[in-house]
Amino acid sequence: MYSNLTPEMSAFSLYQEAESYLEAGKLDEAYLCCEKSLEILPVYPLTCKTLGNILQAMGKLEEAISWYTKAIMQQPNWAEIYINIGSLYAKQNEWQPAIACYETAIELQPNLPGAYRNLSRVCQKLGNLSLAKKYWSQAKKIELEKTALEKVNHGDILLNEGKTEEAIIDYREAIELNPNLSEAYSKLGEVLVERGELDGAINCYQNLIELLPKNWVLFHKLGKLFQETGKLNDAVEAFQKATEFNPNFPWSRKHLADILYEQGKLNEALIFYERIIENNPNIWDSYCKIGEIFLKQGKIDRAVLIYHQGIKLNPNLARFHYKLGEALSQQKKLQLAIQAYRRAVELRPDNYLFHEKLERSLKQTDLFKEKEEINFSQSSKTINFTIIPTRAGFTDQLLQFMMFYKLGMSLGYEYIHTDFNSNRSSQKVYDFLGFNRYWSVNTKNIHLSNYSWIYLQFNDDNFADLKSMKSLNELQQYCQNLLDKRNFSNDTLVIFMLDKGTRARGKILSLINSEIHSYQDNLNFRKIYFENDRHQVKIQKNFDVQKIKLLVHIRTGDIAHIKTTWGSFIKSIKSLRDEEKNLEKG
Repeated sequence: MYSNLTPEMSAFSLYQEAESYLEAGKLDEAYLCCEKSLEILPVYPLTCKTLGNILQAMGKLEEAISWYTKAIMQQPNWAEIYINIGSLYAKQNEWQPAIACYETAIELQPNLPGAYRNLSRVCQKLGNLSLAKKYWSQAKKIELEKTALEKVNHGDILLNEGKTEEAIIDYREAIELNPNLSEAYSKLGEVLVERGELDGAINCYQNLIELLPKNWVLFHKLGKLFQETGKLNDAVEAFQKATEFNPNFPWSRKHLADILYEQGKLNEALIFYERIIENNPNIWDSYCKIGEIFLKQGKIDRAVLIYHQGIKLNPNLARFHYKLGEALSQQKKLQLAIQAYRRAVELRPDNYLFHEKLERSLKQTDLFKEKEEINFSQSSKTINFTIIPTRAGFTDQLLQFMMFYKLGMSLGYEYIHTDFNSNRSSQKVYDFLGFNRYWSVNTKNIHLSNYSWIYLQFNDDNFADLKSMKSLNELQQYCQNLLDKRNFSNDTLVIFMLDKGTRARGKILSLINSEIHSYQDNLNFRKIYFENDRHQVKIQKNFDVQKIKLLVHIRTGDIAHIKTTWGSFIKSIKSLRDEEKNLEKG
């Protein structure tokens, strides 16, 4: 039967047969299988152990001890065999050899509850009740620890299935069973952070630190939680500990510097920021913070130098150019500031603030007029427009987009897309919706630096003009008059902007909606979303579907799939698929 197998495989197969017979209580058949196995490999340790178990079941204790001993000769660290031999000695009331075997098993494998329990029984037989109690308690403790670890593993399974509440129960029960189980605190802390229950997470990490007092990662995580909950002094202490235990990790020092900066301790913060860029020159925000400190201290020249230093290292970081523009503005070097702001806008055309600062600077110089009038050509002028939304949630930004898109199209302008980003969403919602991808494919690409820019900014200053308007035609004429005053060329880009919180938005919306069918547009966010389904699936792989909320943007009927921090409109994956099917039917 086993002629085609190697000796090791044949012996192992016969050992497995013997185990099956032993489990079924067929001792004779099990014994024969062991004999055959040992004919192939005379001291095969697995078979020696099983034969010992068989002989013990037959009541042949001395022979059983002999075969257990042969197994130990092959595998001297096999703690389970020592327990078996100890039990055989105990059955014969040979207490000292039994104790020696149990103690050896514990020395080899300290987490075997059976060894402690058997040792406790022997001590009880000998009348040593205190020692018996001690060993019994140790056995119970090990079993509880094992159960606690099983709870953690089960909690991990539940968490992967999206059953967060049940996983939390398992983690908490594991901690009750074994208050020293660091894995349970760690897993529970991570889940609580994910759920926004930061006070509970702080408690977990504090307990973890008691167990692992020199673990710098725990101090770093605790510091971030303290920082997020506004407990800045506690955060400073935690980050100092993290830095002490791991001085080579720059981000603990960075958080520490940020807190000191926030507390107004500028000189202390400056020391940490300078140390950061000395050892880790690619942490760009540190350059910005150093510059801000110099500006607050009136050291504008030093701020300009640090921003130039940052630009030299990373010339494509828009924030460096913006900060440089701020410093140059304070030096009254407006033309240089305009160059810096312009570069920031070219790198990040979606940033409302950069555009706003550039416009303000242009208005302070004669360049503003020159910029509007260059290359004027009355014969063939094409006006393009784009939209820079205010920093807001993506639903508000989409509303701004719809409003200005329809206004621009009604004026006969051609839309040029600049990527949208939402600063309030934890994921790139516009990429997920297919919004940026759709418009980048369906609009022409331009180099912003080749265009003259004209800002049409709506705010409370021009709300009085808007308030008296009764129709979309009046709004169109109002925009056209503003542009006519500025003379535009065939390479002009009109940039629509709306101040945050202004009353102008509601008025513009009402004027547009009053004649919503008076012109054609291709706004269909629902269609865009499903047309980009292949792109959407790629992004969706990065989401844990069970952990996120599905937000439905009901203002326009388009569906978003985004993790948010607020309790907005919830739908399931199935509901999304139903929406897709209904769309296909339509």
